[in-house]
Amino acid sequence: MNLPQLCAKPQRDSYADCDSTQESGQRASPSSSPIGQLPPEILRDVFVRYVTEETTEDNRGWSSPSYAWLKITWVCRFWREVALEVPQIWSTIYVRQRTTVEMVRAYLERARNVPLQVTITRRGSASADLLEALLPDIGRSRSLSLDMPFEKLELLGGSFPSRAPALQLLRLQAPHAYRSSNSRLLPSSFFKCATPVLEELVVARYRLPWSKNLLPPSLVRLSIHSNSSMHSSSIPEIVDCITSLPVLQELNLINVLPLTQASTRFPFHHTSKKRVFASLQRLALTDAALTSAYFLHICAFALPIATNLVCVSPIDHRSVLRLATSLVPILEVVSPMLLVINSRSVAFYSAVKPGADPRSAGTLEADVAEPHMMITLGHSGDLADDFFQDRMCAQLPLATVQLLHLDDACNVGFSAWRDMMEYMPHLDTLLVSTSTVSKDSFDRNDILELLGTPTNTHTGAFLIPELAHLVLDSFVVRDHDEEGFHFVTDLKDVIDLRAKAGFKVERVTIRDCYNMGSDDITLLADYVNVVWDGKVQFCGPSHGDSSDSCCEDSEGGEGAGTEDDVNGGG
Repeated sequence: MNLPQLCAKPQRDSYADCDSTQESGQRASPSSSPIGQLPPEILRDVFVRYVTEETTEDNRGWSSPSYAWLKITWVCRFWREVALEVPQIWSTIYVRQRTTVEMVRAYLERARNVPLQVTITRRGSASADLLEALLPDIGRSRSLSLDMPFEKLELLGGSFPSRAPALQLLRLQAPHAYRSSNSRLLPSSFFKCATPVLEELVVARYRLPWSKNLLPPSLVRLSIHSNSSMHSSSIPEIVDCITSLPVLQELNLINVLPLTQASTRFPFHHTSKKRVFASLQRLALTDAALTSAYFLHICAFALPIATNLVCVSPIDHRSVLRLATSLVPILEVVSPMLLVINSRSVAFYSAVKPGADPRSAGTLEADVAEPHMMITLGHSGDLADDFFQDRMCAQLPLATVQLLHLDDACNVGFSAWRDMMEYMPHLDTLLVSTSTVSKDSFDRNDILELLGTPTNTHTGAFLIPELAHLVLDSFVVRDHDEEGFHFVTDLKDVIDLRAKAGFKVERVTIRDCYNMGSDDITLLADYVNVVWDGKVQFCGPSHGDSSDSCCEDSEGGEGAGTEDDVNGGG
């Protein structure tokens, strides 16, 4: 029987009341149960592990402990006595709506001198009495998270201790209900507190009073998220403040940078003074494209850095491309058109799948080539037409690409794909996923045209001359009412034609494909090495719209090969 089962009891209305001293007759004596014979040192270790496992994180990454673990004090008198002598399990204090002053005081007393982890959320009333009970001990907190409106945060800041020697993590956030265009400045009292070991600072929906000596030099991670359109500091002032942090390794700024006159000109005027980040390794900027560009323009980095630049909408994608080109030495990722310098893989996927990431599309690990570039193409023109008509392929780092993933990519016309292939001379793997069936999607005929069209009738050269591996993933091989081997036959003819011309496709990988069987595999295996997952599954015309469209799904149907034994001769 595990600990949660052992401790299962009817919930009380108040954990504080449940935890109060009860008559000894209400609890079993140590000798009446085998669990009472466990050595105290073992119980202490079990209790600490159990309480740690019961602590969860919300979608912001904030610790949200469950007080269900208090039931361990109800099992018997012996367990209660042991639990009361383990300060680590009482050191996490989570103030919410039903938290009382008495409960906080009991936790503080039982935690003794162990560093605290304190979280106060907007769901808690955070009364003056409760804050008064916490204040004398906040200085010994290891982690302090405050999700409070400005008025209560200001009240707490006015009595904030002058020193917090154990504090490693500080989170200060205004509740969602208090969001406005005029985010308040954080009370300066929080920055007057000496925090010699503070490693991480997270500020959300408040503005910082940026100054060079504002932040403690011990910071390793800094994350600032502002919803305000008001900015009291210039970009150089913000950079000066951050670059004064000698050991800062991770920086995340969201809507923090003001749009200044200097940041609206491109290319930027020569800047003689560069602000140097001594230890920064990861930088994430979410702001206007040119504002972010100006931030980077006045910065220099002592170490190799990975930069994630998210340009907020509305955005001129041409400006993003110019920005990416100007930042080649440090840039790793740019969105909404995600560009990766020295890319080895690129994926085009449909805008009808918001937030989709082709790297999570079930590709085999061996297919994924990093670093990865991801580009969204919308249907019916818009970005897709602009992308190809403006010949943006010429501005992208495609020369190093080895893997192309078309994940429900819309069909922008063969001439556009042909032009793009010219910029990927070393492409050796083509991965096609079509989870939807649409006249606008890249489909079977497009594959045949892409692989089988000669680029030079005199030399017999083909598009994608170095193609060695074709992957069909979640692919509809034929329509549900189609008979014969039309696509498979045409594909083997194209593969045979390429091989005779000296452009041999070495392998075809087939996985999670629909409306095909072992006969198709046998036909292909006479011309190319085939790796098949052995799945035989069929779908009707609603494939891609409903999971109920498949009427049959079996592993390794009659005569079906597997990834180990389907290897036909070349």
